[in-house]
Amino acid sequence: MFSDEEFENQIKLYQEWCEERNITEEEQDMIWNTMAMICFRHIINKQGAFYEAVKDLLPENEE
Repeated sequence: MFSDEEFENQIKLYQEWCEERNITEEEQDMIWNTMAMICFRHIINKQGAFYEAVKDLLPENEE
């Protein structure tokens, strides 16, 4: 798992990446929300790269 500091650093890197590419805040939100939906869908469907990466962290009744 990531520490709070590592998580904050990842957010900062994402924001810097977007800034370098002139991606607006609205577009950043759209990208962020789309990524969250994809990850959520992987968990719900119990398949996909994100699910495979986190399945061992899920409670047993979630698998």
